[in-house]
Amino acid sequence: MVTRKDIADRLGVSVSVVSRALNNSGYVDREKKQQILDLARELGYSREPVAIREEHAKNHLLVFYLRDTRNPFYIELYDGMLSAADERGYGILLFNSKDFDQIPRISADGIIFSNESLAVDYLKSAGKQYYLPAVSCSYGYNYLLPRAIPQIDCDILSATQTLIEYLRKRGHTRIAMVSPEDISSFGIRVISWQSAMVSVLGNRLSEYIFIVAEDQDSDSGAQAAASRFCDYYGRGRTGAKRFVESGCDATAVICFNEEMALGFCRKLMELKVRIPEDLSVVTYDATYQSRFFQIPVTKINLNPRIQGRMCAETLIDLINGKHPERVQHVPIELIEGVSVGTVGQS
Repeated sequence: MVTRKDIADRLGVSVSVVSRALNNSGYVDREKKQQILDLARELGYSREPVAIREEHAKNHLLVFYLRDTRNPFYIELYDGMLSAADERGYGILLFNSKDFDQIPRISADGIIFSNESLAVDYLKSAGKQYYLPAVSCSYGYNYLLPRAIPQIDCDILSATQTLIEYLRKRGHTRIAMVSPEDISSFGIRVISWQSAMVSVLGNRLSEYIFIVAEDQDSDSGAQAAASRFCDYYGRGRTGAKRFVESGCDATAVICFNEEMALGFCRKLMELKVRIPEDLSVVTYDATYQSRFFQIPVTKINLNPRIQGRMCAETLIDLINGKHPERVQHVPIELIEGVSVGTVGQS
């Protein structure tokens, strides 16, 4: 049986160079890569690598690996991918099974991961045996992935800092957060909020973060734990109830995402808390859910459609032999609504 070491010995290169060439993972000189592919065919290398298959024909099919298929942010992300892929003659298959070993049987040309954690899980399992050209969405955890996987990064740290700076310019110093992630989770939103607020709130910091870590409206705790979907709307409603019941003196709240903000604002209104007269609210995303708010909420537009387009375009370039930048950044912008009041003005 022919091995990669046999190919490496014949050509006088290292096994790692052979692996990179056969797997399309990392840089190999174009001429040397062709020599490796030709010799692999000549020797009858038994496991057909992606690179050899692609030399014959491309299927013009990409895979988007996504667990939370109900999340509006990811729906718009996927929509952006579809548009960009279609322009270049590719289709995109949505894949959400936990069985990574199914991916090689799809005969796709490449794979896009919706976040860094999924990409890391794949590389630790199926990615070791069968490498597809890959691109990952990123949200501030660029260090998690190897250089061979380009990342389309949405700068959540800058987004959070922008929201806090905006609130401070309107006179808000006591700013709370409603989130599914706690302070120990190393979530970028929470870390950024914590670093900005610790000098103001000191040892009272924990009184200003409202964690809703479970879907309160699920039929059972076990069902919620097993589900791959997160009911951000329900968590937002629960967060609002807890905020009001706590008597927290924050004048503004940052909600984890737009769906959570929608639930938070709806519950506040039910509890007769006025926005922005009694409490200012800001959030992230700017998806199609914006139309469902009773008042326009100030938010950071994370541009998921643009991120999706960049993912598809980068992956197609990678498949066709180009070498894209390791990290590309999605443009973000503040969209001002009427959900923020100015402290000291009635």
